[in-house]
Amino acid sequence: MTMSRERFRHYTINIESIDQGHWELCQGMDQCTALAKAGEVEKLFAAVPLLQAALIKHFEHEEVQMVANNYPFLRAHQDEHARMLEQIKNFAIKLEKKQFMSYYFPNELENLFLHHIDYADRSYGDYIEKMKK
Repeated sequence: MTMSRERFRHYTINIESIDQGHWELCQGMDQCTALAKAGEVEKLFAAVPLLQAALIKHFEHEEVQMVANNYPFLRAHQDEHARMLEQIKNFAIKLEKKQFMSYYFPNELENLFLHHIDYADRSYGDYIEKMKK
């Protein structure tokens, strides 16, 4: 499912730089899903490393902020990031070996990412909100 701005509002955590990164990543995942559905394997092959790099950059950005704010659940958050990066890495390997036959993976990755935002990132947003008070 393509992420609309209206639907995305549910996933904001009220930290502008993180929310913007989430929006951009969702757009990249939507693009990968569309390429996979269309059978555009070569274009998907080119897009996946870009998405992977964007995820790494975004996760590093989040983690730097969490360290700076002494977030008590940093380690668990980093573990979730590592799991998502491992999944996209495995997908890229399957794609390279031409073992990829489904558009489900990009969609599954987006669902996992949205779940991560909804729980783990929202928890961080709540933590920051409480610190402001």
